[in-house]
Amino acid sequence: VTVNGSVEGKVIASELLEVGSNGLVNGEICVKNIKTDEGGRVIGSMEMYTEPTAHTTIKQNKPEVIEATIEEN
Repeated sequence: VTVNGSVEGKVIASELLEVGSNGLVNGEICVKNIKTDEGGRVIGSMEMYTEPTAHTTIKQNKPEVIEATIEEN
């Protein structure tokens, strides 16, 4: 993702966010790598990660079978 103008809001870059010399990013930023040219500005919060969030794996437990009996009165 390359920004040479103004962006406001959430920015997600799976590889590189490049903010050019006239660029402004104002908001929440989630990136793997960032490069800011002289004059480029970043305002807000930033989270950096080592793996893209799309590759996150969630472990699920297997369903359990439970036997039940019904007693009639």
